[in-house]
Amino acid sequence: MTLTKTQLRNCCACSSAQGIFDIRCYGAVGDGETDDLPAILAARDAVTSEGGGVLFFPRGTFVISDTVELGANTMARGVGAGSVILAKPGIEAFNLLRVRNSDNVRVEDLVLDGNKPNTSPPSDVENENIGCGLFGQPVDEGQTGLSISNVIARHHYGSGIRITGPSNSDDPYCLNPNEVEVTGCRIADCGGRGVIITRATRARVATNVIRFCTSAGIQLLVSRDAVIDGNVIEKTQQRE
Repeated sequence: MTLTKTQLRNCCACSSAQGIFDIRCYGAVGDGETDDLPAILAARDAVTSEGGGVLFFPRGTFVISDTVELGANTMARGVGAGSVILAKPGIEAFNLLRVRNSDNVRVEDLVLDGNKPNTSPPSDVENENIGCGLFGQPVDEGQTGLSISNVIARHHYGSGIRITGPSNSDDPYCLNPNEVEVTGCRIADCGGRGVIITRATRARVATNVIRFCTSAGIQLLVSRDAVIDGNVIEKTQQRE
């Protein structure tokens, strides 16, 4: 769905029939202090009840205290660097966004800030599926149409973007669908990889800038049909 600038500025006036759900309309404040999780979940539930739509994050810093899971046919969209989702200070790290077995999910023009300086590491430090900016978890059924573009992911204990895959087979040519696109993102200061994708049946990782990650810039495992092109990786080390 393509939104005009007028729609983005005035989406509180848009009806649900237009498919745009501004989190401010559900009580989100965006002042960098208030826990906006209940309001965001209410807006998310409204999107889900309509069978999909745009979960819109206007300009602001929206603090959350737990994971926001996105349903099928959802576009989570902000206005760029001014739309920040921030992990609540003083609590244990968690995944900011999660997608599980849901088709046609897009995340665009958002900042996912794990707030590592002001949160504690996960209690299970060996579990790499915790403490990520976005965690995609298609378990058995798989998913198609997952797209992450123009996202800033920073200050995470885990990876910036971590996508696991279907567990129906150990053969990448027999996997259920796991289609992923990560483009135009900026990922920095993550304790895991910048981008890690496992068991993909189709993947495109392109034109991303990854800096200061401590395991690897981009990692692709047990996958087929992948394009990795035009990425910039700086001051990032490969884990032994």
